[in-house]
Amino acid sequence: MAKLSKEQLEVMASYPLTAKRPPSHIVPGTDSGNFPDVACWNWALTGGVDNNLGKTTPDAIYQRVIKARYSQVKDLTWPWALGRSLTKEDKKHTGLLKIITDNFKSACAFLSGSERDGIDLRNEKIARARGKIVRALAALAALENGLVPSKSETIYTLWVRTDLEDWWSWHHWAIGIEVGDGAISYVQTIPGKKEEGALYQGCKAMWDEGLDATEFLYLEELHEAHVALLDKIKPYKAE
Repeated sequence: MAKLSKEQLEVMASYPLTAKRPPSHIVPGTDSGNFPDVACWNWALTGGVDNNLGKTTPDAIYQRVIKARYSQVKDLTWPWALGRSLTKEDKKHTGLLKIITDNFKSACAFLSGSERDGIDLRNEKIARARGKIVRALAALAALENGLVPSKSETIYTLWVRTDLEDWWSWHHWAIGIEVGDGAISYVQTIPGKKEEGALYQGCKAMWDEGLDATEFLYLEELHEAHVALLDKIKPYKAE
């Protein structure tokens, strides 16, 4: 685990936060080689060190815990909840698993009978339950990839964004770095997109802005791989 130095934070703070994807905000060296194919979750959870981590990918963790994705969940009703294929590592995190089971019935409220039609997915109780599950699943993924969620505020945050209809899954991940006066520089990837595949820093917002379920965790520290890549950033020069 590692922390950014004062000098590194000052360099990141020198960049104007932007909603665009200017070349100046690409972390040097990440727009070539294998990095353009690094998935958003892979950067956020590991620093991009491996793109095929088996049991610790979010897909693998979420499927073990929720045991289904997308359309499959819509055919399931309470009391179905935790999957039956939990690993020993999963079972260590009893508090997070309890959050998921305790909120599952409320989160699944729309799944039975005629209630599927016309229900307000932004109903406060449903949205709150789903948010708790999204956050618990993100914490589980963080822990199983060596990151430590913090109970107090820090300058490091792990973000996950999804849609209220896909609350058992995820769409996008990012790392947030507070660079002064409460401003957050989002650091995130666009894997596999021609001419855009790279790691971007100095982002004003987390991408996939149209999705309506966003949760974050404070982190104690980052991975050494995160810090090593961010150390490549040079002081900002206006284009």
